[in-house]
Amino acid sequence: MRVQAVFASVSLLVLIGTGAASSRIGVDARAGAAGLRRPGDDELAARLELNRAECAVARNESVPGTSPSDLAWSLEVLAQNAWVAGEYEVERRAAERALAIREASPSPDDRPVARDLHFISEVLRAEGDYGAALQVRERIGAVVRRAYGADDIEMAVHLHAMSVLKDAIGDVAGAIDRHATAALR
Repeated sequence: MRVQAVFASVSLLVLIGTGAASSRIGVDARAGAAGLRRPGDDELAARLELNRAECAVARNESVPGTSPSDLAWSLEVLAQNAWVAGEYEVERRAAERALAIREASPSPDDRPVARDLHFISEVLRAEGDYGAALQVRERIGAVVRRAYGADDIEMAVHLHAMSVLKDAIGDVAGAIDRHATAALR
């Protein structure tokens, strides 16, 4: 079964699915609980996945006839893996390139654009540039509304992220308003 990625406001990749992915998560959890994992295993795994994603982007860039959407998808995967590895500049460049590709060839599905904007906003937040992160996050609102609808859980996640950023810049009233709106979803 295909595994779907859902991005929470805290930028954690949550895997939803069955089959190999779910059983693999269970195996990893049991191995960690049994003390079979060594310190540094997570960092090493993150670096390995980042390297694989970088290779996939390079491959898509070098193969003639690769569609822009395929390149954008591989850049999105690179951005995800860069976030996990703590390589924020790599994540930001990959997400900005994917966004530029997707905006140059619009699709009826705005969800990938929302994800790219999310990555950019989260990097800016992690770097402490809350004002810029808030500007990107405001742009995400319209995209999320179009892609998912105003009553979808993705809108609640977006509003929660807005409340966190508003609080970070000192707009407590705005943070409370966004948080209350998110709670109603």
